[in-house]
Amino acid sequence: STMRFTASMKPKLAPYVGVYFSPEQEKDSENQYSLGAVVRAPISSENILKFSSGARVLGSFAAVDFNFDSKSTLFYDPLSVELGGMFSPFAGLKIIGQLDYQVWSKYKTPALIISQALTSRCSSTNPADCPGGGLKINPGANPDQRYRNILVPRLGVEKELSEGVLIRAG
Repeated sequence: STMRFTASMKPKLAPYVGVYFSPEQEKDSENQYSLGAVVRAPISSENILKFSSGARVLGSFAAVDFNFDSKSTLFYDPLSVELGGMFSPFAGLKIIGQLDYQVWSKYKTPALIISQALTSRCSSTNPADCPGGGLKINPGANPDQRYRNILVPRLGVEKELSEGVLIRAG
């Protein structure tokens, strides 16, 4: 019998760019504020695994070859646009907000495709070209799921109780 695995995975990089604006103000002045924005490019890491096996009972007779390919997503980070800011109406209190738009509609579901089993060795990838007898394996079926883009709001408050002691909620 024979069995063979092959896998491929490539390293990936995803750029992101951000801008930040904060006017120069004194630390204890009222109405301090800052604004920022970040755009992160999408990135996914996929692993492709190919598996093929064969078993011979008598020479090349009564053999069943079994092959399948699988594709899995090890991680996926969507395209993301983030806008945020901080406002301090008076010294010792900060109100912080952020709005994050994430593009999940481009996510690809991991797949498993099972190739037709063959009852003899054959170099063709088309099962119709090879004698297969009555053995039939149903191919893998992957649900066609739709993913939606999402908006993630965040809100937080920071209060300075005394020098070096803060309380935060969000």
